[in-house]
Amino acid sequence: MLITNLSPKNIKPGEILVVGDAEYQKWACFRCPGGCGESILLSLNLKRHQCSGDRH
Repeated sequence: MLITNLSPKNIKPGEILVVGDAEYQKWACFRCPGGCGESILLSLNLKRHQCSGDRH
């Protein structure tokens, strides 16, 4: 499904917009939970966020 009117500026507090499709999610967009209202775009690309070490 293509939705063209969504942008990080239109996201309400408490909502998360996931950019991608059913097989590949590229970004999560949401408002700062601290209340400042800034838009946060978080990459969901696992290759870019691999941990180097065991964190258990």
